[in-house]
Amino acid sequence: MPSPDLSHRSSAVILESLGYAVFRRDCEGGFWVSGTAPEWLCELWPCVNGPPGVVRLDECSPFLQNFLIDADVCWCQGGDHQARSGPWLETGGPGAGVHLEATALSSAGESLLLIQRLGTEFLGWHRQIQTAREKVVDQQRFQLEMQKKELLLHYLAEDLSAGLGNITMALQLIEREDRPTQVRQLLNLAALATEEQQRLIHRVLSHFTVELDGLYGPKEGDGGPGTDLGEAVQRASALVATEFDERGVRLAFPMPASAGLRVRAPAGSLERVLASLLENAGEHTPPGETVRLEWESQPNGVEVRVEDPGAWRPSALQERLFARTDPEAGLGSSTLRLQFCRIVIENCQGEIGCRPGAGGGNCFWFRLPLADPR
Repeated sequence: MPSPDLSHRSSAVILESLGYAVFRRDCEGGFWVSGTAPEWLCELWPCVNGPPGVVRLDECSPFLQNFLIDADVCWCQGGDHQARSGPWLETGGPGAGVHLEATALSSAGESLLLIQRLGTEFLGWHRQIQTAREKVVDQQRFQLEMQKKELLLHYLAEDLSAGLGNITMALQLIEREDRPTQVRQLLNLAALATEEQQRLIHRVLSHFTVELDGLYGPKEGDGGPGTDLGEAVQRASALVATEFDERGVRLAFPMPASAGLRVRAPAGSLERVLASLLENAGEHTPPGETVRLEWESQPNGVEVRVEDPGAWRPSALQERLFARTDPEAGLGSSTLRLQFCRIVIENCQGEIGCRPGAGGGNCFWFRLPLADPR
């Protein structure tokens, strides 16, 4: 039968081969190395390789110092209680860091602290977890991209359907019309609607080219010269001029300065956002009233505001207007329009929202960073 000392040395060798270092805690709270300290631990914490005596583990590692608080509770409870630190990366020694895990337990009336060097098995498990996390992130990004494309396609389909509806109605009326003058007017209306559809199709193709580089993720520091905000406002106001005239709604905005502000956003996307917000405001503005568009320079960019005098939207509704998912909102034209605006602004590193207007009504706003000076 082997002696106790031989058995103790054999246990220490086995634990060392498994990557463990064992410390005994004395009644005064000091730690003593059990057996011979492993070579990797001596390189990491040179103090454990000194003369035999008490080792100040709380001075070796800030992480271990914090864990010893939980370990003291475990040792006081005794019995089968254990406390595990969980993996951590110790970088106190030379070279690359070492992954460690500490376990506090009681055995034969002694308080023991096991420090394990985690090997290739842990690193493989860690890589699997990291790979799984990356796949989850990629899946979330994919779902977001699908949401963006679905909203954009719904929005474009709505505009295409409206123009085709005008053409269909004009042709149906032509069949019932006997007077040449009105027939020509209806034909002109159908021709204009057809031209508008052709322009819209070209805009769709150009938008998708721009969106790949801008809407669906502009790169940091690659904003180009930016877009002149004043010019974008003028073009957007021209897009909604006919609709505003039909509704009897006025549009007021400051005349752009000769050297306008340039914001970090694609020109086509910014014009569409402005036009969409103006269309939304015009739909909620009574005839004879005015929609106001203005902008203000801020330390980190520009804030653009579109104010309408329409019925005030409750705060709960305002919070849902630009929500990423809102089952109550449905897929109405107004919702699709606002979701398109949110996608564009957020992908240009901006913000968008709605609040009560200064003089009543509603204020839709967005902020965009200034373009990098060239």
